[in-house]
Amino acid sequence: MNKDFFYIDCFDFSRESSGSGGASINNAVIRQMADRACFIGYTSDNDVPGKLTTKTLFGRTIDMLPIAGYGKSGAGGGRRLIPGAIRLFWYLWRTRKAWNSLGIRKVFTGNYIVLWYFAFLTDYRIGYYATGLGNPWIIGRHPWAGKYFSKLYDFIQSKALRHAQITWAADSPETCAEWNRIAARHGTKIAFEAIPSVVDTDFFRPLDRAECRRRWNLPAEAPVYIFVGRLAQVKGIDLILNAFRLVLSKRPDALLLLIGDGEEKASLQALAESLNVAAQVRFTGRRNPEEIVSLLGAADASVVGSHVEGSSFAMVEQLAAGKTMISTEVSGADDFIRDGVNGFVVRTRDPELYAEKMLAVLDLPGAERCSRDLALKKYSENGMWITLRERLLKWK
Repeated sequence: MNKDFFYIDCFDFSRESSGSGGASINNAVIRQMADRACFIGYTSDNDVPGKLTTKTLFGRTIDMLPIAGYGKSGAGGGRRLIPGAIRLFWYLWRTRKAWNSLGIRKVFTGNYIVLWYFAFLTDYRIGYYATGLGNPWIIGRHPWAGKYFSKLYDFIQSKALRHAQITWAADSPETCAEWNRIAARHGTKIAFEAIPSVVDTDFFRPLDRAECRRRWNLPAEAPVYIFVGRLAQVKGIDLILNAFRLVLSKRPDALLLLIGDGEEKASLQALAESLNVAAQVRFTGRRNPEEIVSLLGAADASVVGSHVEGSSFAMVEQLAAGKTMISTEVSGADDFIRDGVNGFVVRTRDPELYAEKMLAVLDLPGAERCSRDLALKKYSENGMWITLRERLLKWK
């Protein structure tokens, strides 16, 4: 096979994806490197695991080797007894003969489980692009395990990174330097290079609000807030729902759109019911990128309640769409948000304060221009992914 490297991640490569840092990297590799990469991941189609197939995404034809069905794997959301990380490890092991036979000896990934698999079990060369350098076991899908496994994660991750030839991170230089120090304590000398989140500013752009609202059958004048991302505990959506309950006491016509899916969907629906806000909260499920742009166009403001983030790609997309934003104090928030101009950074997890800012963002007349200008100036993908392509093609 005339390909330079595998791109491996726990994505559904039979569908276009959006709304997360991993999805943005995934999409960029498809757009920029479809001719040089073979993609390994999940599928929603009737593909046979371990059998090479082709897909067309973003107008590009990609070679793809599925390792499991998207729904059957549990990657599409829902709680499972066996964590997704362990399932991904097993699916890679189960299909190893298929991808080993293709003769490709390099792996590019943003997934730490893929990094571990290839660092310790194979002799492949590894490129690693972390969407964020926070420890996923501290606050993640299984937070109860954090106190037992977070230090183990730091240890294993540091050892695995010794085998990587590329170490990039969509995070701040300060966070990269901090993680380099963590790795050094475990005897690993690495230098994570900070590569900021970028966005296709031609695709993610401001749209006519009235037209977008008609498309989605939304009221013309009601305040509409939007969350885009995985419905997971780390995203702090419980804070958003609790704050939204207080917003409704002032603006009972307000709506909250939750765009995405994940293991916390059922519990969040139950929380919305218990808070008596379910009638004003819409769980839309996964949406394709074009639909997300339109839904952003219909909204007044985006909301972020995360406990931890890397340099959030979803927030950069919202910036390019001209959105006013309210965010907790996560990595990148102070870069994306000019407090009181295009949004607010809420520095405590206080629903009352968050609700206050949700109401205040409705009266920031220059927000769209500020957000859009900032995206064009600092986060346009023009040239950035071309640079990424050049670096990957030079990778020996």
